[in-house]
Amino acid sequence: MSLMRSPLVCSLYGVTLEAPHYGLVLPFHSGGALDDFLRDDEVQMTQDMYLRMALSLATAMEHLHTSLEPVVHGDLKSRNVLLAAPWKQGELPKLVLCDFGLSTVRCDVQSTQASTTMPSMATGNRGGGGTVNWMAPELFEGSKPSNESDVYAFAMLMYTYPNPVNPAP
Repeated sequence: MSLMRSPLVCSLYGVTLEAPHYGLVLPFHSGGALDDFLRDDEVQMTQDMYLRMALSLATAMEHLHTSLEPVVHGDLKSRNVLLAAPWKQGELPKLVLCDFGLSTVRCDVQSTQASTTMPSMATGNRGGGGTVNWMAPELFEGSKPSNESDVYAFAMLMYTYPNPVNPAP
């Protein structure tokens, strides 16, 4: 993860491994979580903002899935996307994908099913996990997280965005 460089993915600067003070050294993103941004009554989402933010997140996922060491996020949701800086009316928020505690690094780039679990401070090695409302159905049946399950979580994230344009007639 520390080799992955993208303005759309939270950087890892270092780790502390001295018991009992384990930790990660990460940049500070002062804009807060996307979840809070989307619930803010003062934010007027336009269709253009929605589409540009979706493209930004899709690009972040593509970066994870196609890097030299491909990563499956495993817990994609609006709480795990940060705004790099406080949002200003009329500007597009700069989004940063974060929280890689349930991520896996794919061993075999040709197969999205083969993966090695990265150690997780929260759950240790895992066979599942994530947040139920964003999890792909196959994960409930014991399948390992994959690019496809990340895409499902992305679709659920997009579904939970406030809908700036009512699709109903």
